[in-house]
Amino acid sequence: MTLLEQLVAMVASLQTLQTQVAEMQTKLVDAEAALAETAKAKYDEGFAAGVASVGGDKIYSEEELQAKILEVKEPLEKKIAELEVVVGGIDQLVADKVTEAMASYKAELLEKVKVIDAIEDEAMAELLK
Repeated sequence: MTLLEQLVAMVASLQTLQTQVAEMQTKLVDAEAALAETAKAKYDEGFAAGVASVGGDKIYSEEELQAKILEVKEPLEKKIAELEVVVGGIDQLVADKVTEAMASYKAELLEKVKVIDAIEDEAMAELLK
């Protein structure tokens, strides 16, 4: 397998990985929405139970509600940030590999040109004898 074929295979693998990361990000967003709905449902249940138990005197503050939302949201935001770092690293890796492959390809071509030049010089010398 040539270097170029290896590079193409690597790029294809990286594109697949990027697609999988994007799918994971979508799943995380969906999970965040589902968790927010679950948190709201649990809040509503707790609110109803609290109101029933104390006769309607207890009302949850916005601060308490936001604390519950953050409790659910923070791990998801952390995971999304980690995935963004992975995707950024993939982009840089691809750029580095392409640059490396191009340099290697140019070096191989230069060597082949030198061989061809040597053959031509030798053939020309034979003709001029």
